[in-house]
Amino acid sequence: MDYVVTALASDHEINANLVDGLLENDRYGHLVGALAETWDKNDDATVWTFNLRKGVKWVTNTGEEYAEVTADDFVTGLRHGAEFDSGTAWLLMGVIKGYSEYLNSDFSDAAWEQVGIKAIDEYTVEYTMETSVPYFDSMTTYAVLYPVNRTFLESKGTGCVLGAPNKEACEFGTVALDSILYNGGYILTTNDSKSSAVLTKNEAYWDADNIFVEK
Repeated sequence: MDYVVTALASDHEINANLVDGLLENDRYGHLVGALAETWDKNDDATVWTFNLRKGVKWVTNTGEEYAEVTADDFVTGLRHGAEFDSGTAWLLMGVIKGYSEYLNSDFSDAAWEQVGIKAIDEYTVEYTMETSVPYFDSMTTYAVLYPVNRTFLESKGTGCVLGAPNKEACEFGTVALDSILYNGGYILTTNDSKSSAVLTKNEAYWDADNIFVEK
């Protein structure tokens, strides 16, 4: 369930229902806003800016409100995925400025400051590209660019702390229901590899009115 790390389609079939990213595809394949309400690029498509919806909630596996989704969550998600050797990190190599170099760094804060992502304010996240990337908006549908709440992440073990990754000491994104936070349409309420996975509607979801399948 570490959705920014796994590259398995069988994982994403579940995880895509649990966490939203910046944009998504509608039923016609067109890009529409998910957690981003509006977005734009500069003239040469080297800087992309996404303005988040306000009031989107992270909830626990019991549906209890944990925090609001903010721009820093996207910074945290990108860094955690890089430090835990995301299976889809290759998608961003040569795309986001400094990302490839960070993958081969000491993961220090100083090294991270060279990566082209910045929380401009609480609801604005900015990405700087290595070169012109006019299609970057379509890449935001990939889970490697999904958000992670830093406080929750680092509460899951010393190995989860940004800048000091240790997979053996990190319980974020395991198969346990409470190993992640949820901001998507569903909460995983049963996860038995020998039997079933049950997804139950997230009543706190920002677009709950358009979730018609309860379970």
